[in-house]
Amino acid sequence: MDAITLSVTQLVENDQLQLQVAGTAVLIAAITNTIVKGFITGPSGSPELRRTVVSAFGIMVVIGIISGVITALAL
Repeated sequence: MDAITLSVTQLVENDQLQLQVAGTAVLIAAITNTIVKGFITGPSGSPELRRTVVSAFGIMVVIGIISGVITALAL
């Protein structure tokens, strides 16, 4: 995640990438990172850990939807 953020930041600073594209790239990287960690946790984690991860994912989805709506309304 950090490597993608740093790379995208450098591209934006050098005018090689638009800010909106950079934001989308970082968002996709963050979502992918979270999903992969969830899949790793599933088979290797305890039932309690899986419940915690599912709850956290649910909260992240709700916050993501709210953020998306706020962003869409602001445009």
